[in-house]
Amino acid sequence: MDQSIYWAAFASVSGVTLERMDELEAHFGDMSEAWHARTRELLGAGLRNGLARKIRARSKELDIDAMAEELDEYGVDVIHARSERYPSLLLETFDPPPALYIKGELKPQDGEGIAVVGTRRSTRYGDRMCDQIVSGIVKAGVTVVSGLARGIDTAAHRAAVDNGGRTVAVLGGGIGRIYPAENQGLAEEIADNGCLVSEYPLFARPHKTNFPMRNRIIVGLSRGIVVVEAPNRSGIQRTVKWALDSNREVFAVPGEINSEMSQGSNRLLKEGANVATCGADVISALRLHYPDAEAKLEAANLMATATAEGPEPGAPRRASRRSRVPKPNEGAASSNNPGVDESTLDELDGDESVVSRFLASSGSARCVDEIARGSELPAHTVANVLTMLQIKRIVTCLEGTMYSLVGGTSRRLSPA
Repeated sequence: MDQSIYWAAFASVSGVTLERMDELEAHFGDMSEAWHARTRELLGAGLRNGLARKIRARSKELDIDAMAEELDEYGVDVIHARSERYPSLLLETFDPPPALYIKGELKPQDGEGIAVVGTRRSTRYGDRMCDQIVSGIVKAGVTVVSGLARGIDTAAHRAAVDNGGRTVAVLGGGIGRIYPAENQGLAEEIADNGCLVSEYPLFARPHKTNFPMRNRIIVGLSRGIVVVEAPNRSGIQRTVKWALDSNREVFAVPGEINSEMSQGSNRLLKEGANVATCGADVISALRLHYPDAEAKLEAANLMATATAEGPEPGAPRRASRRSRVPKPNEGAASSNNPGVDESTLDELDGDESVVSRFLASSGSARCVDEIARGSELPAHTVANVLTMLQIKRIVTCLEGTMYSLVGGTSRRLSPA
């Protein structure tokens, strides 16, 4: 059986660190032999009595074969810390996990990404800046790393996926128990465009004490971290400390001076963090780590500009792949994106129902302010609702500021 399974089994025992694992491997040679060793044999490997007894008790209750079958059923891989596949940068950080659970594909470039983090209570401004920065990072061919939490984390992953880039989500629980639950669909998309990573067993609950420790892995997979929005009292401060201790570059997005959600990020700027207003700011500052990234980003921007301006006079016309604001009811007949029907909207309630039905009745894409006026909801509420509807694949964002039901509507739907 793959040695990684035994590494994961040992790592599930509280108190087992990478240092202890190295001692066991040096003593036993084969980790399966170490897993089935008696307490006195574990003591002979240099473990303390209490830890040796915990390992022995765990080995009696855990069915390794069943564990391997379950991981295979859920498409989850395990990489141990002495494997060539384990990210080398992660080994430089505080207390690197002895084993990582992976769903998707962890490529070498994913271990040298850029972390984008921030508050769970993001504002419309924060979400917009997150999209602006992440789109530039992934267009430069660099992986975006975040934690799949509500707010900025979700916005970062969504922007990476929507821009065709790679993204890694580091979880505070097991991969088989996605948290928050509304990000289940997004997690599946991430696994297709990068991977999910966790140090916790497949169905481990996402306990609140896990999240600060999760952040050290986010730092460990990144060359730098970008704080988009953070209040003064925030767990982001510990993440920044880990980043500085691990010799990572720290960036912060300037925020409104009177916004509570920007007080922490603005303070980081006062303390010397790099200013980030777009992806190019981050890529330029880290050019030594990503020698080809600036050229890729410039090429992507030139292509986007050329596409927006249209073909030169006399050149043959080609269908544009760029999204545009549709005409009323346009796109309803698309075979790839069928229109949202009445039954889909009937499943929604509250503000989500109000916003989606306004878009359905309007028959064309609308900006946040128009939706706010038409639905009689505050603009910040509309922005948050639109994020959730995008996650549910009911609403899509066009040209960065306009929103429409996915695929248009097959007919005018009456407001709720």
